[in-house]
Amino acid sequence: SGKSIKSLTVTEDPLMSKVVNVTESEPIFASNLNAPSWSGYEMSAQTFLYPFILPITPVYEAEAQFNVQSVSRPTDPANACTGVSSSVCDSLIWSGLTDTFGAHASGHLVQGGAQATISGCNPTCSTTYHVWYENLPNPLHQCLNVIVAPNHNIVSDIYNDVIYGGSTTTYSMNIVDFNQPGQACATVITNYPMDSPVFGEFIVERTGDSITIDNSKELPKYDFNPSINGLMYYNGSLNSIYGSYTHGEYNLITMANPWKDPPIVNNMVPGSINSAGTFTDTWVSSKNTCDPPGSGLDWIISSNCTPGYTVTATGNNVILQSNSVLTITPSSKLLMDFANKYLLIQPGSGVLIQPGGAISKN
Repeated sequence: SGKSIKSLTVTEDPLMSKVVNVTESEPIFASNLNAPSWSGYEMSAQTFLYPFILPITPVYEAEAQFNVQSVSRPTDPANACTGVSSSVCDSLIWSGLTDTFGAHASGHLVQGGAQATISGCNPTCSTTYHVWYENLPNPLHQCLNVIVAPNHNIVSDIYNDVIYGGSTTTYSMNIVDFNQPGQACATVITNYPMDSPVFGEFIVERTGDSITIDNSKELPKYDFNPSINGLMYYNGSLNSIYGSYTHGEYNLITMANPWKDPPIVNNMVPGSINSAGTFTDTWVSSKNTCDPPGSGLDWIISSNCTPGYTVTATGNNVILQSNSVLTITPSSKLLMDFANKYLLIQPGSGVLIQPGGAISKN
């Protein structure tokens, strides 16, 4: 039938003359992925084959427990976190539900968690912490009524109301700070166009669009590596993510930037999931996290940036400052709308266009 039933491990003797042992186990389909903005685990309730075959067993709840991240300005890249609307350092820890790999193909994702943002480091930085929720394509909503701080214990519980007899297109999002009794960030989303989520997401993120789109803010330095405990509801009960982990029902995602200045830089690296359903996401580096912000915002480049691929900045003014250099490699282009936007190179900064690279009108 083409369906894998068991994995076989065959052991031969040292002379490779005969088989001395055969063991069977459940098939493992887990994938190890690099993504520019996400780090953590994408968990399912059955095996799948990334990126070709999705699981079909619904996952109706993703609950994460973690401490609010404590962050600071990284020393590399230099001059990080200097902006206000762009060129800021941003970090999210969250749980969520989606019906496709990385929420990319469908754009469906309901999620919530904690956010830490560093901005305006000239030289004194401003650091803020919030809890939030989001249902794509709507923007992130910060809950300003909940006063959070580093090391506060957070539970982010995202679930489909079918669990309690409700509609399959209604989602409840509850983010609770256990250090602030009586304070919670909660909402209910109705008529959301996703009736059968198949992945629980347990993610550390630098603000961006998705698992595969690199349009993100800089990554701050983590003062301690966050640990996330996860639960998922499927097949009628709430289960630790350890079960899916042992069956290989997951994508392990490392935040890395393979499209930037070689070599590939790992930014956040998730560890294994222990028997309690907890994993630690380790901060390694904030290097190579430069890209345009959303349309209409200035792209302020304050440290050396080498995208190494075609960058579309048609909705942005591009401003180079703080002795930074934007390098356009032979395999890349910078596309701009010069009729309505500008490229400003402040004293001491510059643009290096290598042979084969180009700055073009889009």
